[in-house]
Amino acid sequence: MEGLDALHPNILDALMENVHLIPDVWKKDAAGNTRYIFFWAVGFSGSSGNLYVRCLYWSDGRWCVDCYYLVSRWSSSVPSAILAS
Repeated sequence: MEGLDALHPNILDALMENVHLIPDVWKKDAAGNTRYIFFWAVGFSGSSGNLYVRCLYWSDGRWCVDCYYLVSRWSSSVPSAILAS
């Protein structure tokens, strides 16, 4: 992520208010796995002191928002939202 312009979670909030703007390709990867799109520009600390990042994902026919602990397992199905070049 170093050197990339990660999107701020405020963009996530705006997308949730305008879900028609969210690209369909963000729903599933090529293998049909749910994609979790992370908005890395801002992390936050939970009550336990662990660091979290907010994300967007498709589930049960709708867009959802959650946050993930930064020590969680990462893979290609959990891309980051960055500014296009």
